This record gives sequence, C-alpha cells and structure tokens, in this order.
Amino acid sequence: MNPYKEHAIKLDKAFKRARANYLEAFAELTEAKEAYDKASTSDRPEVFSGERAARIASTKANYLYAENIFKNASRNIWDDYENTVSKITEEFNEAAASYYSVKPELVDDNALSLLNSGIMTPEDVFRMSDKYANNPTMRRLIADHAGKMADDTKFEGSRASLLSFSAKLAHEKDDIIKSWDSLVATASCYAGYKRTNYGPDYVISMNQHWDEVSENINNL
Repeated sequence: MNPYKEHAIKLDKAFKRARANYLEAFAELTEAKEAYDKASTSDRPEVFSGERAARIASTKANYLYAENIFKNASRNIWDDYENTVSKITEEFNEAAASYYSVKPELVDDNALSLLNSGIMTPEDVFRMSDKYANNPTMRRLIADHAGKMADDTKFEGSRASLLSFSAKLAHEKDDIIKSWDSLVATASCYAGYKRTNYGPDYVISMNQHWDEVSENINNL
C-alpha cells in the first residue's frame, strides 16, 4: 500500500490535536473576558465602598494575564504543529522513495513473459496494471511496455491512450508527492494561524473546514 494514507492520517491527528489545544486555550481567555465584562457592567450593590472598582480591576488584571497566556499558548501550539508536520513530511518522503523504488523481488516473471510475448493488446496492458495496483515495480515495467507499444504502427489507433497510460504509471511517485504537498498546504490554510491580524474567530472558523478533508482522508 502506498504511504499516502498512513501519513495523511498522522497529519489529520496532528491538526485535530492542535485545534483542540487552541480551542482549550481560547476558552480560558473567553472565560476571563466574560468575567471582566460582567464586572464592568454589573449594577450589584457594593458591600463596601470601592468594591465595584476593585472587582473590575481584579477581573481586568486576570483578563490581561489570560490574554498574554493565550498569545504565548497559541504561538506554541502552532509552532509545535508545524514541527510535527515537517517530521511527518520527512517520513512521508522517505516512505515514498522506498515504496516506489525498483525491487527485483517484486518482478512477476509470468507477467513479464506475457509483456514480451507480443500477444498483448493495449486493453490487455491496461487491465494488467490493475492486478499490480500495489506493485510499483511491475507498474513501471508495464508503463515502459505501453510506451513501446505506442511506437508500434500496429497500435497506431491506440497511440494516444497508450502514451497517456504510460506517462500516468511512470509518474505515480511524482503525483503522490504533489498530492501530499497539496494536502499540507490545505492544512496550513485551514489552520488559519498565519493570518494573525484576523484574530481567534478567523482561526476557529477556518479550522472547521478541515473536517471535510478529514472525512476524505479516512475514506481513502
């Protein structure tokens, strides 16, 4: 099995962990702000002279402290997330390089005999690739054979489809790396933390868009 899903699931977990930590930190800030707002607008009679002013000053100090804690926590949360994503990406690239490397032990001699027999039609070749969906070595051999068939005048009518098929199989590693890079970029966008001037509401709103991506990952 190609390494995309395994590492996409790791990315999904990292995103959700960062999101949960961010929401927890923001909830603490919200609680402090609500206490300050309540103290500022309360018309409760004072028990002693200056009680209201003291209550406002105390809740304001708590709010300002919570705001500073939130800023630091937010920065640490997303810094940790970025570091985790970098590690996952490094693991993915290593796994992809290994998975798509040519391995002699994965060569099917029977299939190779058929490819070299001269009896196969383009349709036979197309269908054969399905049998080796999780065998990059055989798929590259099939891609090479399809490219050679495209140069054979006997298959002139199928030349375009053979070339397209050959190119698709030959570039599967490049395609999966592009898919991974796109997924990481999408996660970065939906994290929302780089748009610091937009504030927590923007971050939380963008975070919610990840759920659809997460569902797609788990349905791979």
